[in-house]
Amino acid sequence: MRRQITACLVLCSLMLSSCGGSPVDRLKNGVNALGEQATALGLKRAMGVGVREVVNRLGQVGGYLDNPLVRLVVPPPFLLAADLLRMGGTLVQKDPVEAGLNLAAERAAPLAGPILLAALEQTSVPTMRELLNAGETAATDYLRKQTEGKLVEVFQPAISATLAETGALEQYRKVMEGAKDLQPAEQPAEGTVAEPAVSLEQYATTQAIDGLFKLLGSEEQRIRQGPEFGDLGLLPGK
Repeated sequence: MRRQITACLVLCSLMLSSCGGSPVDRLKNGVNALGEQATALGLKRAMGVGVREVVNRLGQVGGYLDNPLVRLVVPPPFLLAADLLRMGGTLVQKDPVEAGLNLAAERAAPLAGPILLAALEQTSVPTMRELLNAGETAATDYLRKQTEGKLVEVFQPAISATLAETGALEQYRKVMEGAKDLQPAEQPAEGTVAEPAVSLEQYATTQAIDGLFKLLGSEEQRIRQGPEFGDLGLLPGK
């Protein structure tokens, strides 16, 4: 019996040594891996809370308009057209168009919640572990890559409806068309009111989504700087 026990101990020792590193090192590596996995899951849960917070904040009245970080402004071609009309004696107010843009974004914002949360739920733990150490806004950047196409699909119809309802779309088109008639025949190309490369609806959709991820990125940075993550010593720079 003693010989059998001794043989088993020798065999176990050989197996452990073949795995590489000492038993203590392997134990530490296992603990670190489990700790990092727990932190990755923590980041996933915290990002879910962050998504809900950001969507709720942007979906309120003034969610975009009153936040300088994400506020939508009128497109540059509109400003040029307005200046031409003023020189021709027509007073143009940009505020109603700008207000319509921001209201449209605020009404569309809640549509992002289910899309972002579904993408986050489908993100695997190994992927979250990679994102954990990939940068301060890595999870936000990943979610944007996974969801941006779908967000455009649902945002643009909603934004178009609001722009039409508020009269912002009609005002925009009137100003753009009116300015074309006032342009001198001989005018440098950079000073002309050219047809915008994108429609007002497309412009507002892009700006609204940009603002959404800009705010979510800021939220992710705040999450990562929290003591519940830093104390584990697993984030970059720790």
